[in-house]
Amino acid sequence: MAYRVTLVNEKGRSAGPSAPVYAIAGAAPPAVGPIAVTPRRNGALIRWAPSSERPAAPMLVTRTLVANAAGPVAPKHSGRRGSQPAAPMKASAASTLQQATLTAEGGLQGDPGGMVDHGIHDGDTLRYGAQRVLTVQLTPPPALVTGKKGRVNETKPVAQSFELKSEPSPVVTFAFHDAIPPAAPAGLAAVTGGGFGEAPSIDLSWEPNSELDIVGYNVYRAGLDSHFVRLNSDFVMGPEFRDATVEPGRTYAYRVTAVDRHRNESAPSATVEAQVRRPES
Repeated sequence: MAYRVTLVNEKGRSAGPSAPVYAIAGAAPPAVGPIAVTPRRNGALIRWAPSSERPAAPMLVTRTLVANAAGPVAPKHSGRRGSQPAAPMKASAASTLQQATLTAEGGLQGDPGGMVDHGIHDGDTLRYGAQRVLTVQLTPPPALVTGKKGRVNETKPVAQSFELKSEPSPVVTFAFHDAIPPAAPAGLAAVTGGGFGEAPSIDLSWEPNSELDIVGYNVYRAGLDSHFVRLNSDFVMGPEFRDATVEPGRTYAYRVTAVDRHRNESAPSATVEAQVRRPES
């Protein structure tokens, strides 16, 4: 749809219509409805009822920081009297943002029904809202425009982007506290050592956790007739540990856990057993 304005003086004269402006008409994407926000490991999961339309319109999720661990956060303005709030900024996992716009792509794969926001920090209180936004590329036809001194010029066809937006969802307030433990370590293996004049030992190794906030690991040991007891006093920094307190002729079971910077401890790894042989006489 094209709109133009013509100014007419008291004598009915006009310099001609203005340049046209265009707007798209059509059915907007379906309303989002309520959204749900739940904590996830180092982030928040935003969920909504997925659309059955194909292709599905991308979902636009707006996040506004209300408070952080230091206290309330004032809305961000440009500083001029009567100015509007600053435009949303792109999300960043490296810093807590005043406002951010996140996009969950739809397209041929359909509506994903959710997305994870990793750009938040422990102690943040945020408000989330969502709406579907369908972007259409159209090229308006040429139009005659009266310019200076009454000259009539023809506009050039230029492709433009138009948006059709759904009704926004109700806003949800969410307070994030990182209390979710990391994943349990995998690949734990035990190898006996010692002999040839060396004291007996059991060497443990496992796959390092991929989470970036891991501060170390705990190693637990149990005998066949005892409970698991932690062996290390300080966190084990790397994915390996030597137990030099074993006794010949005994069988030991081991488990390993991962700990993050908030002291959240993972579930234990799979258990492995190792037996220290008695020295041959």
